[in-house]
Amino acid sequence: MYQPSFETIALAVLVVCVVVLAAHQVMLHRQLRRIFGNGAHDVGEAIDAHIRAVKKMGAVIKKQHEEITQIQTNFLSAVQKVHMLRFSSFEEGGAHQSFSIALLDGNDNGVVLTSLHMRDSVRLYAKPVERGVSKYPLSQEEEKTLAHAKQTSS
Repeated sequence: MYQPSFETIALAVLVVCVVVLAAHQVMLHRQLRRIFGNGAHDVGEAIDAHIRAVKKMGAVIKKQHEEITQIQTNFLSAVQKVHMLRFSSFEEGGAHQSFSIALLDGNDNGVVLTSLHMRDSVRLYAKPVERGVSKYPLSQEEEKTLAHAKQTSS
């Protein structure tokens, strides 16, 4: 039976160590390439490049935050709350051809439009609304339409 000598065992252990170290070197080389992928030649340059990139992204984020704030401000003045109510202009009934519609922004400013369809004519009324209240008298239908529109979540 073959008995390996001490030198043979030591050589085998050294070969295994070299293979393990080579594998670790390849992994480290890949990680360093990922870190230095921006052309830096040492850790200091890589860190400086990353700091510059983070500062640049900070400026971009600040600009986007300002734009979002402006959009949110503009959105308050856009029509957000809408409600329409159809009704009949006649006591004896009808085809519910008349209607009131409230169009409000985020601050409850806007207009109530009412169209009254009668037998021989059609009339259209527009009443401005500021902070949820009109300075013009509103009919029951207009009041109801305005109240429903104000309850609409924006």
